[in-house]
Amino acid sequence: MIRTGPGEASVLGVATSLNDTVVLIVDGLRVANRTPVWNLDYWFLHVPVSDGSVVQTRVGSALSPAVPVPAYAPRPVGPPGFVYARGTSFMVNNTPIQFFGVNEPTAFPYALIASGLYGWANASRYWGENRLFPSGPDARIANVSSADELWRAYFRYLLHYQNVSSEPFDPSPNLLRIWIVDENFGMEQAYRAWRDHPAEFWGLLDRLVYWADRAGVYLVPVLGHMDVDRDNAMYDPSSPMYARHLDLVRAIVARYDDNPRIAMWDLWNEADVNNDAYWTAAGGIAGYRAWAARYLADVKRYSPNHLLTLGTGGWTLFPGAPGFGWSYHFFWNEIPGMEVSSHHNYATSEDAYLIDWQSAWHEALGLPHFEGEYGYNDFPGPSGIGVGYWPWFTNGARAAGWQAISAMVLLDNGRGAYADYPYDGSLPQYPAGPPPPVDRPPVAAFTVSPPAPTMRSLVTFNASISSDDVGIVRYEWAFGDHGFAQGVTVQHVFPGAGDFPVTLTVTDISGGRDTWTLVVHVSPLLLPPGPLTVPWAAPRFALALLVGIGVPGLIHRVLPIEPRVRRRRARKARVPPRVS
Repeated sequence: MIRTGPGEASVLGVATSLNDTVVLIVDGLRVANRTPVWNLDYWFLHVPVSDGSVVQTRVGSALSPAVPVPAYAPRPVGPPGFVYARGTSFMVNNTPIQFFGVNEPTAFPYALIASGLYGWANASRYWGENRLFPSGPDARIANVSSADELWRAYFRYLLHYQNVSSEPFDPSPNLLRIWIVDENFGMEQAYRAWRDHPAEFWGLLDRLVYWADRAGVYLVPVLGHMDVDRDNAMYDPSSPMYARHLDLVRAIVARYDDNPRIAMWDLWNEADVNNDAYWTAAGGIAGYRAWAARYLADVKRYSPNHLLTLGTGGWTLFPGAPGFGWSYHFFWNEIPGMEVSSHHNYATSEDAYLIDWQSAWHEALGLPHFEGEYGYNDFPGPSGIGVGYWPWFTNGARAAGWQAISAMVLLDNGRGAYADYPYDGSLPQYPAGPPPPVDRPPVAAFTVSPPAPTMRSLVTFNASISSDDVGIVRYEWAFGDHGFAQGVTVQHVFPGAGDFPVTLTVTDISGGRDTWTLVVHVSPLLLPPGPLTVPWAAPRFALALLVGIGVPGLIHRVLPIEPRVRRRRARKARVPPRVS
């Protein structure tokens, strides 16, 4: 049973026979009855309940125990202009919104490569590589050599399909699901690109978000993906690799938490698919759900304004996964922290129950649903990857009220949708809008504590008073004594006294830099008042005597001390005379 609203709940179960009649009882009163579907599943939607209600079912002659309804937890309302959830609907400014879009797995990773951040040879030749435009799956947009040129050209194709689209089979695309972090391009390469080249990394992502906004396209950034032959340490929350990945993801979601162009964050693409051996060893169902709940919780506090989901393949061969039915859908999506249910669907059969059943399960779960990938399998297929655009599914899912779907490709599979794809004609211009933001250079500044340090003491340098209109991504320190450090707040010990020019260099996301130098006077150590006690030295030992203070460092003079030794003349012993 799921509490789906202040006055309603969903009740689901499994019968024992197709001939069973399932009776629903709320607070002792019979409120509904039905028969199971062919896999013996049954469900009741929008069941009227209140706090304190108890629910039972009678299947044949068997009466279930009375179960109290769970408490209702209202979903938060997003800030103005942001996408948020209300029941099974996506909302913006208190108005429902329905999303349709397409997937872009390669454009951003190739842009990172083209920018030289992955260290590939002849990297610049990868500018414009993508999955979709003008003709996928191995497409390339010509004559682009920067982030701004790439995304400006890319979203003009989406403007074109907005202009020529028509319901129901080829609706206007207002959504792009786009891979940002993909380990298939090299394990942890995206992490290292962000860590070592933050200005270039953020420049690529900022321009992507800007041109999506100009085109009126919402984004679902995918922040993780990996094939089976990669390092499964990514799925181990105790591993250093998971910690590094989490640092990157947290930085991304926090940076754009005030940007309404993000529809939701898809934290990982198909962690369930093709990792059977690993997940079996990690506990199967329990292991997967524990990892998913942990990952969602680790990210959410950095993204309070956006919805979170996990792109679920719904791998039917996953170890221990239920058969196709409501329990299958709930297994992947009834996970703490999962704010949008998810599924990927590739098929050739056009059976109504594929849509009808899943529509009911979405309602029963009480979450908005995102069908993140779908396509018509027809190997080798029109796209070269065995997947074509599936207009039947698009039409049926949208008519059934599915809140968000994104096709894997827009390539026509011979059934009429997007008939001009691939498109090589003229592209529309952008509607009027604000120019790209001009990033002013940063201003470097810092404080020193204590303000009058002495040698060999710990000194704290704090650069948090530095400023930038967008954001500083790197703080670099040089202490004038061959010491260096990075970070907003650092500590340093000067080994000697003197004047040291301490230099701070800050870099913002666009590569703008500023430097500020402050001469820090470091005083020598002062001896405490009182007489100096010098221990007696043994012969030939050196006694270090402090003879002066006032130049950098303490001056020590080593004086060899020869102890005074009284020499005694040995007395000659008297020998008595020999007596004969």
